[in-house]
Amino acid sequence: MPKKKQQKAKGRGPPTKGRGGKAKGGAKKGRGTYQVKMASSRAPRAGAVGLENLRSGQLTALPRVIQNNFFGPEYKRYGVHDDGSCFFHTVCSALNLSDCQSKSPAARQRIGHQFRRMVQHKLSAQSWNNIWQKRKLRDRNLLPKVEKVRTMLGNTKTWADVYMIFLTMDLYDLNIIFFDGTSDNIYCGVRGLQPHNQRTLLVLWVNHAHFEPIVRVRGAKDRTFLYDKDDPFISRLMTQYHTKHCPGTNDDIHNVL
Repeated sequence: MPKKKQQKAKGRGPPTKGRGGKAKGGAKKGRGTYQVKMASSRAPRAGAVGLENLRSGQLTALPRVIQNNFFGPEYKRYGVHDDGSCFFHTVCSALNLSDCQSKSPAARQRIGHQFRRMVQHKLSAQSWNNIWQKRKLRDRNLLPKVEKVRTMLGNTKTWADVYMIFLTMDLYDLNIIFFDGTSDNIYCGVRGLQPHNQRTLLVLWVNHAHFEPIVRVRGAKDRTFLYDKDDPFISRLMTQYHTKHCPGTNDDIHNVL
């Protein structure tokens, strides 16, 4: 996902680091938790600023420009806990693990943390190497050590970085597309290995600090969190991704590591 390296949430929140280890921003406080401000030199400062993180289970409209440019009115933001594990809560809600969509906020938070530990348990030296081999990563020096990633996964207050995002996406055979609420654009370079053969999860990146799933709502009990590979909307979106929004080298994984 977005170009960043995350650290534990302590005190007022540490800076994230870009290449060379220089601080590129601080953490952002919200409702008693600290959300990382993800470093991205390519993300312009525009779009919907000052978005509030939603309460768990809350539905509301997407940022106006993103709504108009990419979606219809039936697509909504869905709130997840902003406790340092928002990415894992987002994926967990899409997969509906343990029927979490129908559970209380406290139960959803617990299930999301359990899912994070599941990802941790699936991580091995072999699975780590397999992921980057399939993604044709040229320079393995760009990667953190697997032991470090395993440690970070074990702390629910440690924010998911781009490596954890690729790991989770590939372990669960998902195509995840991120919409940057700051630039009002798709974030390029982070997607599934074979989008045309994978289920798709759409994610809003809020204030460069938080993730929420984008849900299609067509009735009180008709909500789509995870989109089938043959979904017409996803087919059109991925065509636009490759031809208009992220053509050619804009879709290179080396741009985001």
